[in-house]
Amino acid sequence: LIGVKSDGLHSNGYSLINLLIKEKKIKLNDKIGNKYLKDLLIKPTKIYTNLINLKNLKDIKSMANITGGGLSENIPRVLSNKTSAIINKNLLCRSSLYKYIVEKKIISQNEMYKTFNCGIGMVLIVSNSKANLTVKNLKKIGFSSSIIGHVQKSKFKKVFYENNL
Repeated sequence: LIGVKSDGLHSNGYSLINLLIKEKKIKLNDKIGNKYLKDLLIKPTKIYTNLINLKNLKDIKSMANITGGGLSENIPRVLSNKTSAIINKNLLCRSSLYKYIVEKKIISQNEMYKTFNCGIGMVLIVSNSKANLTVKNLKKIGFSSSIIGHVQKSKFKKVFYENNL
């Protein structure tokens, strides 16, 4: 599993963010790093159409755009039957915006995975032997990415989060 970095919330979780603002659990003028929450929330969504230019596009077995439903609901849609995705949760929610949400203890970590993209805008599924090449080729076309997990045989078509893989 290769996670292509997102540049913000994209279309994920704005209903929840609006509710949290309304309930005064967060404020638009809250400072996150050197920016304000309001500035981070209006950041335009990264578009992934340039992935079509990936040199080893043929090596991609499946892709999941991480939109509404977050990682937990979008990845299973592209998994084969009787497989699960195992993701290293230490590689998620690394931006200052997600750290802010976690520090505020507004929602549980599992709810974060169901609601937000957690810093991953697109997930590519490739064979283990093509993973490093794919990350390298993604960088060449302007995408920051990393190997965030793997797919394994399972009774359930689901995403599991582990600390260290």
